[in-house]
Amino acid sequence: MNALRALLGLAALSLASIVQAQAPAPLRIEVIQNLDFGNLLVEDLGGSVALTEQNEFRSYSPSIRPSMRTSTSEARLRLVGPPKAEFVVVLDPEQPILDNGRGGRIQVATFIYAANALRGTLNDQGEAELRLGARIDLPASVAPGLYVHPQVRVRLSILGLSPATLTESFGIRCQVRPLLHLENRTPLDFGVLVPGNSEGIYRVAPDGATSSRGGVLQYRGRPVPAEFAVTGTAGTDYCLELPRVVWLKGPGRDIEVHSFEASIPLPGVVPRGGFTFRVGASVTVPPQQEPGLYQGLFRVTIHYP
Repeated sequence: MNALRALLGLAALSLASIVQAQAPAPLRIEVIQNLDFGNLLVEDLGGSVALTEQNEFRSYSPSIRPSMRTSTSEARLRLVGPPKAEFVVVLDPEQPILDNGRGGRIQVATFIYAANALRGTLNDQGEAELRLGARIDLPASVAPGLYVHPQVRVRLSILGLSPATLTESFGIRCQVRPLLHLENRTPLDFGVLVPGNSEGIYRVAPDGATSSRGGVLQYRGRPVPAEFAVTGTAGTDYCLELPRVVWLKGPGRDIEVHSFEASIPLPGVVPRGGFTFRVGASVTVPPQQEPGLYQGLFRVTIHYP
């Protein structure tokens, strides 16, 4: 009787082990990170850019570039299922459209992935990693803002004797920012000045007009204001920043340049085709300043979103 009970117990134990071994492993898709193009600086012409599955940024247009302080990321997903099972992945939609919630649209032209990334075999632990990049097409005059497609569906199908299917979603985003160019076309030139026995101030206005007071005279040369040009995305709000004081260096004491003024209001909106403006300033010449050439640099900054 004791021998019979032991035999029955062994048979039950063996049956339980067989049932556990045949139970299929559950499917799972883990979204490690979404696809993020970061901040894109875009001019009116638009164009195409790509982010590879290795997080390498590629621009196919000179009018689009990544922001210097941006970070990007390819989409990464972990596929989990039965060890060594064959799988197939389907992306839906194949060409998703990102929108900014105000009618602006950016289309994904194609996804980028390694060969056989969408069809393969899970490893001995029942896992595989899927990395996805994409190429997007930005239309001309695309509006600045955040563009997203929150739900690209990933359908994982396990093939073989125990087929199974699971769907999960990941997101795509890019932040479009305007791209402005600021170019200095001509320098600020005070011409040739003659110092006097007392301090003098000489001014070149943004419109080219000149004036002087105190012990300084304009001798010769053609005093002119500096000229700048701004080009880039039309409709962009901006604000110009001028220096307060700069110093010219030469054979004698440093000479102060101050009271900078622009020919346009400092805040404004970029028109289509861009615009030009001029910057004038005043120079204070000390008495009996040593003759010679005095030079310096000043910085004009344009701030925009």
